[in-house]
Amino acid sequence: MKKDPEKYCHRCGNKFGVSKLMSWFTTEMLCDECRKKDSMLRDTFPNRARDYEGCGFLPLDIKEKK
Repeated sequence: MKKDPEKYCHRCGNKFGVSKLMSWFTTEMLCDECRKKDSMLRDTFPNRARDYEGCGFLPLDIKEKK
């Protein structure tokens, strides 16, 4: 049975709590925990990853190469 994307986090599959927010990098809707991880990843880049806003992927490989 497929989970309803309006009620569950697109990244981890947990049910949304009070809020849901879109990822900085992708169009995924995230729960609070995944959004915190997304934000922490963003903070590791110079200029808070402004060059990667809406890029469509998590730039983990790019970060590891630098």
